Amino acid sequence: MIRTDGTVLGFDVGKRRIGVAVGSAVSGGARPIAVVDVHDGVIDWKAIDKLIREWLPAGLVVGDPLTLAGDDQPIRKFAQQFARDIAARSKRELVMMEERSSSSPGSRSNDVMMGGQHLLTLEGMPRGDLETLLGRAQQFVQGMDARERLAGVAVCTLFFEASTRTRLSFQRAAQRLGADVLNFDAATSSATKGETDADTLRTIEAMGVRGFIIRHREDGAVARLSGVVRPETKLINAGDGRSQHPTQGLLDMLTIRQARGDDFSKLKIAIVGDMAHSRVARSDLCALRALGAGDIRVCAPPSLLPDAQTLQGCTVEADVDKAVAGADVVMTLRLQRERMQEGLVASLEDYHRDYGITTGRMKLARPDAVVMHPGPMNRGVEISDEVADGAQSLILRQVANGVAVRMAVLEAALAV
Repeated sequence: MIRTDGTVLGFDVGKRRIGVAVGSAVSGGARPIAVVDVHDGVIDWKAIDKLIREWLPAGLVVGDPLTLAGDDQPIRKFAQQFARDIAARSKRELVMMEERSSSSPGSRSNDVMMGGQHLLTLEGMPRGDLETLLGRAQQFVQGMDARERLAGVAVCTLFFEASTRTRLSFQRAAQRLGADVLNFDAATSSATKGETDADTLRTIEAMGVRGFIIRHREDGAVARLSGVVRPETKLINAGDGRSQHPTQGLLDMLTIRQARGDDFSKLKIAIVGDMAHSRVARSDLCALRALGAGDIRVCAPPSLLPDAQTLQGCTVEADVDKAVAGADVVMTLRLQRERMQEGLVASLEDYHRDYGITTGRMKLARPDAVVMHPGPMNRGVEISDEVADGAQSLILRQVANGVAVRMAVLEAALAV
């Protein structure tokens, strides 16, 4: 039997191509990662062996092609021989899984597997897909060499809003995968001459760029731009308005998993700060729900809380001390200083007194609790120096994990 805590590679065998997908043995969810060519019945075993080395699966699944009536498909003997050969070559557990479809020509839609997908949001992402991305990111954290995964692929960091961490993290991730990286700066681009965002994207796309990492000030901007690109072009949302920041959500989940294990159902997680304007909080909440977090507490001034739908499944605490009490993870969010100018916060000093994460407040949490912050920090406002630089802080680990998570996302989108 295949280990239930491992990664599984699945193979859909066709006459001309073999589709390869990666998934979790727990959830059964899978996503495509590659297509391997078959020429006159000869399989590209070098490509198969490379995938095994890169993904280190706990087991393999090969589709067993049958007709709707349960009879043999013409390709079945070839698929069965492939299963025997790959099991012998890889020395891994293998399961053949029935695939029933019409035997009419062209009916096997998975003969050519779909390429990668855009990453626009974590909302609605299946748990299996999340766990697969996190597992792959952990392999990159541990030093897996992936310098050839995106060799020859051009990607562009298309940022219409200022960024330091996210831009550099994506650039580093793309470089580690061997991609060619272009950097777009809105302040010095034709956007200042009136060019639309869509025209800017299509212009760069025409240069042969296949992947775009996009940050934008407007909610839903990246999703809208996904409607104007070619089918082979993939977009990754690097943060749009107050809406979503999916890779930050993923790196936060990886950081929690490293510190507290895979079982989120046992965790008490406190999120403190400006949630109303935070795309990070929205992505974190989507991921925490998908991973089965048992106790999510949120705390902020009433003027900085989002709508009830965003907070579905959360406990809202008015008192930050109650929110932090017994917590395993304390996640604090940046207070954007313009909120004080808008009258949503009386003063930075008052905010720190009432909602700042300090050494005294951390004593209310579990002794082994960890502290996280998406950055950039306002020291002395949402978090004290002692906590930010203390032994419980995982803030710099979040930054390091960001590179690995973004490697996993770029690979999933573009390495097909």
